[in-house]
Amino acid sequence: KYKYSLDPTIKHGRWTEEENKKLVELVMMYGEDRMDKVAEGMGTRSRRQCLERWRWQMPDVKKGHFSPEEDALILEAVKIYGTNFAVIQKVTGIPRKPRHISQHYQNKLDPSIDRSPWTPEEEAKLYQVCMENGRNMVKTKQMLDSKRSIRDMWNHFNCYQKRGKKE
Repeated sequence: KYKYSLDPTIKHGRWTEEENKKLVELVMMYGEDRMDKVAEGMGTRSRRQCLERWRWQMPDVKKGHFSPEEDALILEAVKIYGTNFAVIQKVTGIPRKPRHISQHYQNKLDPSIDRSPWTPEEEAKLYQVCMENGRNMVKTKQMLDSKRSIRDMWNHFNCYQKRGKKE
């Protein structure tokens, strides 16, 4: 449990440019699935540190808003490959994680999502069911048989609650 926090050879804190370059070289050599080998090659970083640095802080993974071009690529790929977002990411070459592409599709692009304005009845029912289910939006969506995205429901619930509209 404390192996890496007590190990004097494991470095903590900011990564240097040299470490970043070495990380890229080692991941290219061993692959993303062999972070144990990558960490061994680094010598001064743990497997977990290497994995987290690679996943979240490397500049080749795009973050922020999706472009209209990315949206078009995703929609076209979903027609061909279904909702296998790992395949879609590889085929389209979109520099984002498959999970992020999936979430973007489910929350913004999916044509089955209801984007119409909320009715007062829908708001009241959403609030009631959310309060009964401990704000579990997956369960709430199922109970309401809603065509809205879970993110839309969550955001709307929070706004509704802040406005103080309670039954």
